Amino acid sequence: MGNKDYERAAIFSTTSAKEWIDRALITRIKIELRHTDKSAAQIAEEMHFANPSFFSKYFRRLTGMTPGEFKKTK
Repeated sequence: MGNKDYERAAIFSTTSAKEWIDRALITRIKIELRHTDKSAAQIAEEMHFANPSFFSKYFRRLTGMTPGEFKKTK
């Protein structure tokens, strides 16, 4: 195994499946917020969140800011 393989193995072994899913979802949400004119409510619906309030709380818990605050940081 090369150094890169060991680095990947270390990352995979220290990160839970939930953390990987959260990271992937937040990355996708950030792309939608930054590169489209969609509202947070529209994105929440498209990403199958129960409601916009839960979506906003989820986003804030993982990023430290609301979707609206993130969108303004363009």
